[in-house]
Formats: sequence, structure tokens, C-alpha cells
Amino acid sequence: MVEWTDAERSAITSLWGKIDVAEIGPQALTRLLVMLCAIKLILFLWFYFRYFQSFGDLSTNAAIMGNPKVAQHGRTVMGGLENAVKNLDNIKNTYANLSHMHSEKLHVDPDNFRVLAECISLCVAAKFGPSVFTADAQEAWQKFLAVVVSALGRQYH
Repeated sequence: MVEWTDAERSAITSLWGKIDVAEIGPQALTRLLVMLCAIKLILFLWFYFRYFQSFGDLSTNAAIMGNPKVAQHGRTVMGGLENAVKNLDNIKNTYANLSHMHSEKLHVDPDNFRVLAECISLCVAAKFGPSVFTADAQEAWQKFLAVVVSALGRQYH
């Protein structure tokens, strides 16, 4: 079980209250897919055919950025984060079924959760800047995302 200070709880819930799920989710997932496409073509092709083939054309940055299924899945991911925010004291149990689905049915590489969490943090930091995403807020947010990533990867252990 994770111990949260009152300041961490406050930072996480305050930041979450400012996040527009429909904006940050699609941006983060788009960033992940564009990054995979640009850096490692072979990895992207494997990732695409394994998980996102039903999303349609993801062959270019423009196609990824304009893809409504990418945007919808990004919002879905952020909806999952909302469950974690609402259940800070029980994130592992909150994510048990999702972890099982990703490990047993979808066979998602758990490192993808970490990379997507980094993309989410980057989008949040870019949106709010240092006046909202202060060092203390970032520390709490990164701890929160690390707990989420650990919970999602729990079935893999």
C-alpha cells in the first residue's frame, strides 16, 4: 500500500481537477504513437499490428493526430486515471481487472504503461507550465503515475 501525504493528495486531486481528459488523453496517446513511429519503425509496426490495427491508418504523424479512434482511446485512458484519483488508497485493487486484461488477453508490454505515463506528464506540464505544475505537484504526480503503472503491471509479476 502506498502512503500519501496530505500535500500529495491535494496536489494530485487539484491537478486532476484542472485536466481536460478530452484534451490530454488524445495528446498523450498521439505523442506515444508518433514517438514509436518516428524512433523505431519496426517496433511501431509490431505495436500497430498487435494492438491498434483496428484503429485504421496510423502511417503518418498527420494520420495519427487526426485519428478519432486514437483520440477516443486517449480519453478512455484518462478515464482510467480518474478511477485511480478517486481510489488513491486502493489503486492496485482498482486496477486488478484492467491489469489482468492487459496481461492475459491483450499481452501488452508493461513498459508501454511507463512510456505512456511519461507522455501524459509531458502533456500536463506543457499545458499548465511551472505556475501550476510546480516541482511539488510534479513530484506527487509522478509518484501517482508510478503507482498506476505498477498496478497495471501487477499481473505480469
